[in-house]
Amino acid sequence: GRMLRNPYYIGKTSYKGVTYQGTHTPIIDITVFNKVQQILTDKNISGSRKRVHNHPLKNLLTCAHCGGPMFLSMNKNRHGTIYPYYYCRGRRDGNCHLPYIAVHQIEDAITRDHKKNNRLTEAQTTRLVEHLKTEVETINKENRATIERSDKQIADIEEKRRKLLHLYYNNQIDNTLFTEEQTRLDTETRHAEASKQNAETDLTDTVDTIEKALNIITNWPETHKTASPETLRAYHQAFYKTVSVTTDHARPEPNPRLQALYDAIETTENKGNKKPSTSNEVEGSYTSLVVGHEGLEPPTSSMSWKRSSQLS
Repeated sequence: GRMLRNPYYIGKTSYKGVTYQGTHTPIIDITVFNKVQQILTDKNISGSRKRVHNHPLKNLLTCAHCGGPMFLSMNKNRHGTIYPYYYCRGRRDGNCHLPYIAVHQIEDAITRDHKKNNRLTEAQTTRLVEHLKTEVETINKENRATIERSDKQIADIEEKRRKLLHLYYNNQIDNTLFTEEQTRLDTETRHAEASKQNAETDLTDTVDTIEKALNIITNWPETHKTASPETLRAYHQAFYKTVSVTTDHARPEPNPRLQALYDAIETTENKGNKKPSTSNEVEGSYTSLVVGHEGLEPPTSSMSWKRSSQLS
């Protein structure tokens, strides 16, 4: 843990509690180092672990009567045959009347609902993909511009660091001011590096990924019959937020990803053949399918006039 957190490997060193750019050659790329820090942080605060799913629908089903979770039960008859059922926790606790429901009944109900409510047509998906191609081209241009700006910001910050060290070594600023400015420059560097890192993703493959997702959604009622349990599980987790179950139906609630596709299709239907003029469309447009490249930290306030004049 200490090794993975040590900034020495990215070329930084510490002196009297102050971290600054060292003169040694970094052996770890800053992008990789930041990713590792995020992973370490996520694992420290998540407080959860992945569970083994014995069925593709496990942990997705909820009772339509009481809203409680549905649990999988593997029941064996006297001949040794196992019959999988789902039951409501409320029934187990005596607070719900939903009976045990065979797994195949829920699977069949989900398939019927999918066939009935599938809103995707070939013309709609084609129109959406064309809009996305235009949007992605615009965003990629913006990303390249962001990378150039970030590189310039990082270079400017490094120049300020050199001037700051010069002032400090010549006793023109005290230790308190040096520490404050060093901390501020560190924050600005992280912000610029985060913006650059987010912008370095080329979204060209995004269109192909979304197009494949659209085809999966459209053709799923036919293809799911031969899909492996792993494929079924991946599909359910990718597209369902939850599935509400009663004795005669199972109504899937799409998660935000799938809902974004539906909303985008409705938006392109309203726009017709009109192409977007900017990547910053109104809320609810197909731009919700991609993520902006804002930094991980808010911009810092500028220095005072005195400090700025010293470093300029």
